[in-house]
Amino acid sequence: MLVAMCFGGCTSVDEWQRGLAYAPSREMMGLPELESLAFTDQWIESPAVDGVAAGLLHGWWIPNSSSDAPAVLYLHGNAGNISSNRNISLIHSLHRAGFAVLAIDYRGYGRSSPALPNESALYADAQAAWERMLNLAPHSKKRLIYGHSLGGAVAINLALTATHLDALVVEGTYTSFSEVVETTSYGWLPLSLILTQKYTSDEKIRNIRIPKLFIHGSSDEVIPVEMGKRLFALSLEPKSLLIVPDGRHRDAAVKAGDEWIKAMRRLAGLEKPKQAPHPSPSIQ
Repeated sequence: MLVAMCFGGCTSVDEWQRGLAYAPSREMMGLPELESLAFTDQWIESPAVDGVAAGLLHGWWIPNSSSDAPAVLYLHGNAGNISSNRNISLIHSLHRAGFAVLAIDYRGYGRSSPALPNESALYADAQAAWERMLNLAPHSKKRLIYGHSLGGAVAINLALTATHLDALVVEGTYTSFSEVVETTSYGWLPLSLILTQKYTSDEKIRNIRIPKLFIHGSSDEVIPVEMGKRLFALSLEPKSLLIVPDGRHRDAAVKAGDEWIKAMRRLAGLEKPKQAPHPSPSIQ
């Protein structure tokens, strides 16, 4: 599909790319209450940026019973919205692991303001959501960002400037959007020369010094596991890598099970680091 960006028949190459890069859904599929989680709807103002009008973000705030529990901002991938089954499951798992959770939809997704998203707008949305989470969780001992796939690229960008950030988690995330394009059947074309959506996580990750956890399924069919390993290799210590055997793009955290929960809790200071003399074969 991306090859179509090189030809006529569309009013804007940029708009065409954005239509391919983002697959939002306005339909809400589920609610946290269906997973027995108490939550409040959040409406967050996000500014006009790079041709996307100012608007409201919709999100869910799911507090923990302890006011000083670690808080995490969850940023989902390019498709669906926060109510998609994958995201509802991940939100529930984060809460069960001991976190308060703010999950948001970018403009154009779910109940957030209608828009054709772009890279700059997603970065602005994440920043606005982070500021809201700081207000919602003023007493949290640890504050984290968790991004899946495209959300991981957004999380990495946010981590460069976010105040009071203690740790970063990225799952199934790529090195850069241009390298994702290269993995497609059109990879032999010079599409990177006209890409307007960059997401250069490989450049940004080198400058993030807080603790980082990289998660990737060994059988990820969308973002090759080699990209996740390379992103990890480019990053600074402290860092850890969880490769999930047979994990795919949307189920790596679920398949990791207790290993995922333990890794998250260690990152948040809820569980002591392993004392074993040698690292686990799945966690590096």
